[in-house]
Amino acid sequence: MFPMADLHTHPFLFRGRIDLPRIRESGVKLITGCVYAFNRLPYRSCFEAARAQIEKFHRWIAENSDLLAHAKSPSEIEPIISSGKIALLLALEGGHHLGGRLENLSYFKEQGIFYMTLVHFLNTKIAKSSLFARFSPEPALRSFGREVIREMNRKGIIVDVAHCSERAFWEVMECSKVPPIYSHGASKAICRHHRNLTDDQAAALAKRGGLLGLILYPWYLRRHSFRATMEDLLRHLERWLAVAGPDAVSIGSDIGGVMPLREVGDYSGMPRLQEAIVKAFGEATAKKILFENVINYLKKCWQRPV
Repeated sequence: MFPMADLHTHPFLFRGRIDLPRIRESGVKLITGCVYAFNRLPYRSCFEAARAQIEKFHRWIAENSDLLAHAKSPSEIEPIISSGKIALLLALEGGHHLGGRLENLSYFKEQGIFYMTLVHFLNTKIAKSSLFARFSPEPALRSFGREVIREMNRKGIIVDVAHCSERAFWEVMECSKVPPIYSHGASKAICRHHRNLTDDQAAALAKRGGLLGLILYPWYLRRHSFRATMEDLLRHLERWLAVAGPDAVSIGSDIGGVMPLREVGDYSGMPRLQEAIVKAFGEATAKKILFENVINYLKKCWQRPV
């Protein structure tokens, strides 16, 4: 068929559904691997935990250099893929990994971090999460969060609004000079979950030139259910194509962090996802969703300091 891109995976967390043999079988040629440590990790700072994962990432690349290569800029991606290897990008899920220190962004920039999700499940000094926004009186996007976004814009690191509260989303949209991404989630019009985006949010992100990544987690695809199907996923895609357009939609599977659809199963099942999307929307639109939109966004927004 054609190569695929995945905007959000966790190859370093739970290895039951994603590992090197499954990646080989998947047909995915561009993978964003996310660094993540639980917020308020006991006995160790999240910054140090992130450093340990990044060191592991570099060792993994070095040990499998016949198959993998770390793309540290947009211009490196297509040559890596053309050589027959899989291009790996590196991202950071949660601004809590900064440890409250703005200068730690410099380290993550040096390591090739492509985007940083501002917040995860807990409210932080950066922003309110979608889960706990209503339980806290602090501003949705806090003053430190605005500093972080300005510094990310200056360094060419993309802002990810996944996990942000709805109000924080709109404040980030006003604050960031570079179009943000929504790396992994789904449509709130189809599944009313706090993590999903409203049609207005999806349309606004697309209008700014941002990118939407559709998650494969059943709980976000069908309300209060782990039994979502490929048909549910296609309904979310259809909605986003209608409200955001075919140039703003991609896949952010979150495999490795969550349980994916049964029809996908594990990372080796990604060709089944490709087949379903081609059948539903045609090959030209499927190519955009599964590969071209990610490449085009990276060329336009990554490492473009403002």
